Amino acid sequence: NFDHQLIVETAIVQVMGDDPDRNALGNQYGVGMRYQIPISNATLIRADAMYGWLDNSNNISGARIEFRWKF
Repeated sequence: NFDHQLIVETAIVQVMGDDPDRNALGNQYGVGMRYQIPISNATLIRADAMYGWLDNSNNISGARIEFRWKF
C-alpha cells in the first residue's frame, strides 16, 4: 500500500567558458524534497522544501504546504 510519498530530487548547473550573456553567473547546485500524505480519496496534504547553493550569488531556499481537494 503506497499511501505516503517521499521524493528527493537534485539538480546541477555547471557553467563552461566566460560568456557574459548567460543567465547563470556560476555553478549552481540544488536539492528538493516533497512529502505527501493522503487524507481521503479526495484530499491530500503535500509539503515541499528546497535549497540551492549558487556560486557568485546568494544561496536560496524555500518551502510550501499545499492542501489539495479533488472534486
